Amino acid sequence: MKDKLYRNSDKLTRLLMIGLIIEIVSFVGACFDINTLKYWFWIGAGMTILGSVFYIDYYGSEGKTWFKKLDNKRNKNITRKSSEIIFTTAIISTLIFCLPFIVEFFIKDFSTNIIVMSVILVVSIIETIIIRYIVKKTKEQMEEVIAYIEKK
Repeated sequence: MKDKLYRNSDKLTRLLMIGLIIEIVSFVGACFDINTLKYWFWIGAGMTILGSVFYIDYYGSEGKTWFKKLDNKRNKNITRKSSEIIFTTAIISTLIFCLPFIVEFFIKDFSTNIIVMSVILVVSIIETIIIRYIVKKTKEQMEEVIAYIEKK
């Protein structure tokens, strides 16, 4: 049952971690004024957004217990709160990620500014930590519920 519950955890974690690694490496390169790495930073940021969307798809949606009794009762659904928090976190970080490109229309090279990139990197790290913590906490709750149901 555990495998079915979190079958894609490794793939999603890899996507988020690869995105973060690309962001960190390209940020360090951008600090040394390597211009091509500045654009790789935004590829890493995009991978982080994509990872967040996948987390919403796999872990954030309600009713992921696969037990009809728990899934049908909205007030007893364990994954409801976590899905709302993951969704809110992903939306806020995506809006923050898109903000430099909107400002880019008015200020040239705004998205390749080191300060902007550092803010985006911090937001990306915080988002990843929050999502991983929520998924871990929800997973522990689900394992307790599944163990209790399987005992009966």
